[in-house]
This record gives sequence, C-alpha cells and structure tokens, in this order.
Amino acid sequence: MALAAPGVLAGERPGIHAGITVSHACGIITSFDCWGFAQEVRVRHILIAGKDWQARALLRAQLLEEGFEVEAYETIPDALAALGPGANLPNLFIADVSASGDPSADVEALSVWSRKLPIWIVASRAYIIEKGLRGHGFEMILLGPVDVGELVEQIKQRLEEHMEIE
Repeated sequence: MALAAPGVLAGERPGIHAGITVSHACGIITSFDCWGFAQEVRVRHILIAGKDWQARALLRAQLLEEGFEVEAYETIPDALAALGPGANLPNLFIADVSASGDPSADVEALSVWSRKLPIWIVASRAYIIEKGLRGHGFEMILLGPVDVGELVEQIKQRLEEHMEIE
C-alpha cells in the first residue's frame, strides 16, 4: 500500500518530499518517490566479526551484492561495542571465533547477546569438541572454514523466513 508523504495529498506533486529517505530505528526505511508516495522497505542488517580479513571481506562483498546492509569488524569486542545504546540491532550476527585471541571470552560475551539477537558462530572442530558450544543460546554453530557462497545462501534463506514471520 502506498502512503502519501506527510502534508501531501495522494496524487499531488510533493515538491520538497521527492527523493527523501527516512531510516527508522526499527530497521525500516521509508523513501518518497517524486509523487510523494512512500514505500517502506525492511532492511536486512548483518554484523560480521572475524580475524581473517580475506574471509570477512569476501563475505561482506557477497552480502552487499545481495542487497544486505553489512558491518564488518576484525574483533568480536569491536563488533559488540557497535551494539551500544541506541544502535539498531542486526538481523543476524556472524562471529568467527576460530582465529580469536581469546575464544572463551568471546563466546561468553556473545552468549549474553544471544538472548537479544540471532548469532551464528564459526569455530574450528577442535574448539567445538573441546569447549562444547551448545547451551550458549547460539542459533547456529558452523564448522570453519566455511564456503562463502553456501553461507550466503543460508543467510538469505534464514532472513527471508524471519522477515515473513514479522
């Protein structure tokens, strides 16, 4: 359903409203066309954290190509700092703990956030077996290294299903 811009009657030329885009805190973007009609689009926002800059850059590029809004950080603490007060929570957080300097501390910090947002963990086989990542509330635990193309398809499927529910 198209909505007229504030102060503009449907079908009337809006003048100053044309081309305006408004980002809402809930992750919805409203843009007004040249006639003042608004279109709301739900943004699919993903947060990525991991030491391997090549894997991080490749995943980020692929997700941007698919139309996602992506923030990428080298460390999990840096990514968690971006989730401070007033920040829009991402639809999905993908954290690679396989090359982390302190994976146990990262897993503990992430488990606190797992109550507020879906988190996928990428970890080495040795870490998964030794530490047991189950029971921390993570939505998915992936064995690294991961195939970026396959991961992007899983992300698309997961977020499409999630957006339909909302």
